[in-house]
Amino acid sequence: MNEPFRNATRRIWAYIVAIGVLFALGTALSLMHDIRQIREERRQLAISEADVLSRTIFAIRRWSMENDSASFPAAQPPRSVIGGSGRPTQAVDGGKDGKLVKTDHVSMMQFIEKILGTEGFHVHVVSRKALHPQNLPVNDWERVSLDKIMKGSEKEYALGGTGGDRVFRYMGPLRVDAGCIRCHGQQGYSIGDVPNAISITFPYAPFEQSALRSERRTIIAHIFSLGLALGVLLFLGRRIVELTRSLQETERTVRTLEGILPMCMNCHKIRKEGAAATDQAGWVPVAEYIRDCSEAEVSHGICPECMRKLYGPGGSLTEG
Repeated sequence: MNEPFRNATRRIWAYIVAIGVLFALGTALSLMHDIRQIREERRQLAISEADVLSRTIFAIRRWSMENDSASFPAAQPPRSVIGGSGRPTQAVDGGKDGKLVKTDHVSMMQFIEKILGTEGFHVHVVSRKALHPQNLPVNDWERVSLDKIMKGSEKEYALGGTGGDRVFRYMGPLRVDAGCIRCHGQQGYSIGDVPNAISITFPYAPFEQSALRSERRTIIAHIFSLGLALGVLLFLGRRIVELTRSLQETERTVRTLEGILPMCMNCHKIRKEGAAATDQAGWVPVAEYIRDCSEAEVSHGICPECMRKLYGPGGSLTEG
C-alpha cells in the first residue's frame, strides 16, 4: 500500500468517524428531548386529573348547597366550627344501614374526603379564615400555594416526596357563589371572591411507572436507530475505501502507460517506475513491464520485415 493511498484512507475514515460522532450526538440530543417530553406529558396528565377532580368536587359541593334536604351516610361526626358560625349537620335514622346525615357542604366534603381517601387521594379544603379547624393549611406548601391562589393564581402544583413515595400536589381556588354567601358573607366575602382553595394530593408512582415504560421504549428505539445508522455508515466507508483503492490503482496504471518510458536504446528494456538507472534489476523486458503495469497479456509473433531479415527473401509468414 503506497503512501498516497494510506493518506487518503486516513482522511476517509476521519470523515466517517466525524459523521458517526455527529450521529451519536444527534441521537443523544433527540433522546434527551423525547425523555423530557414524556415526563412533561405525564406531569400534564397528573394536572389534568387533578383539574377534573377539583371541578367534580366543586360541582358536588355546589349541588349539596342547593339540596339541603338530601341525606347520605355519615362519614364522621360533625366538625366543630371556629367562632360558632356555620350550619350544623343533622343526623337522622338510616334504618338498618345506620345513621344518615342531611347533607350540607361540610358533611358532603367529609363524605368525599373519606371515599377518595380509600383510593389514595387526600382532599383538603384550606382557608386563611377557616370556619373549621381542619381547613387551616397543614404544611408549608399549602400555606405558600394558598397565598398565590389568593393573589389570583388559577392553580398551583408540585411534586413532593422521594423514591416510591413521591406525591403530586395540586391546589385550585374555590370561589364564593350564591350557596356559599350564607356563611362566607359573614366574613366579608362577595360572590366571585376566593375564600378557600382545594388541595389535592395523590401518589405519583403510577405516572412515573408509565413514564419509565415509555422511556425504555424510546431508549431502545434510539439505540436501534443509532446502531443501524452506524452500520450503514461503516459499510459505506469500506466501500468508499475500496473504490478509492481501485481508482488510485487505475490512475497509477494510466499514468505509467501514458508517461515517458525510460527504455534502453540497445536491449529495449524498460526501467521500472522509481528504480535507479544503475539498478539492473529495475530494468525489465517490455512484455514483462506491460504485464505488470496493466491487465494486458503479451503474445509473441514475428513481423514480415523481421522474417526477411532472419530467413531471407524466401522466408514466409504463415498466419494462424
